Formats: sequence, structure tokens, C-alpha cells
Amino acid sequence: FRASPDPPRIASWFYCFSRPNVSIRQYLQCIARTLKIQPTVFLHALIYINRVVRMTRGKIPFCILTMHRLCLTATLVAAKYVDDNHYSNVSFAKVGGTTLTEINEAEIEFLFAIKFNLGVSEGEIQRCNQF
Repeated sequence: FRASPDPPRIASWFYCFSRPNVSIRQYLQCIARTLKIQPTVFLHALIYINRVVRMTRGKIPFCILTMHRLCLTATLVAAKYVDDNHYSNVSFAKVGGTTLTEINEAEIEFLFAIKFNLGVSEGEIQRCNQF
């Protein structure tokens, strides 16, 4: 699962105007540490991101301009699905460097992009574990 080069911009909250100053690794480590995210949540988030890219047929690609916001939103959605004791949208917004309104809108856009399909099959988990 590789990030594509910078694609043409499309109207979506997931696109940043410029490349983020923090690496995706540092960003995810901060989210994991601050919000106490379990590995299972990140596994679900990865599967959800793959679904977004597939189901939008590249209109929301995984690239340097979208990866941070896609990861933040996917982790939020996955935490709500997997973990009964997850942090609030306010907390995700603060840690992710966005506003509550923006994260709420992103969550809605994300859920519609994957058609609210949050279930993850054993086969999908096995494929992710191969990496």
C-alpha cells in the first residue's frame, strides 16, 4: 500500500494545501501515544483507507496531500467501531491539528465514501498481517 504521487486536487477535506511538516510515522505515533490507540484499531483504519481509495476510484487517493487526514479520520472511525472506550471527536481534532467541525465533516465524508461498511473480514485482516 503505497502513497501515489501528488494527484490533481479535488474538492475534499482530505486534501491539504501543502505537504505536512510532520512525517506520517510521527503523526501516527503521536495519535497512538496521546489517544492510546490499540493496534487492532490501526489495522481496521488501514483496511478502511484501502476501501476509500478503491470505492472512490481514486477521487480520494492515498498520497502525500491526503495521508495525514485520511489516517486521522480512519483511526477515529475505527476507534469508534472497535473500542467501546474511545476518545471523543474533540480529542481527535486537537491531536490531529484540526477543528471539531472539520473532523465531524471528515467523518461523514469518510463513512459515505465506504458506504458505512465498517465490518472487517478475517480474510482482510490476514492480508494486512502479511505486510
